[in-house]
Amino acid sequence: MSYDYEFVKKKIDDIKTKGRDLIQPGADMVKEQMGPFRIWAEKMSRKWHREVDGEAKERTIVKELARTMGSRTSN
Repeated sequence: MSYDYEFVKKKIDDIKTKGRDLIQPGADMVKEQMGPFRIWAEKMSRKWHREVDGEAKERTIVKELARTMGSRTSN
């Protein structure tokens, strides 16, 4: 039985290694392409969540949406 266990363990390790070798280049490419987006998102997050004197500053996007949408009137 120990022979079968060792054989199966080796096969599983081989499959893991081959799968990793196939997927890793694509994952690295996606990570590289998403870098600028991640940096932009971090900057915008810091900008939107800036706090002044302990009170959260109103988010810029909320101001822009309110200005664009205007006040809605109900019929």
